[in-house]
Amino acid sequence: MDRLVPHSPPPCPKRGFIGGVRDFMDKKITDFDERIVQVCEILL
Repeated sequence: MDRLVPHSPPPCPKRGFIGGVRDFMDKKITDFDERIVQVCEILL
């Protein structure tokens, strides 16, 4: 799992796994993340 993201070695296995899943899903939830950021900016 960690070998999928050699450019960013994980500080710990759990974070490495989450980071790998995050990198894998980034292409699909980019718009969703942008909406979350906008909502957070509005709330803050």
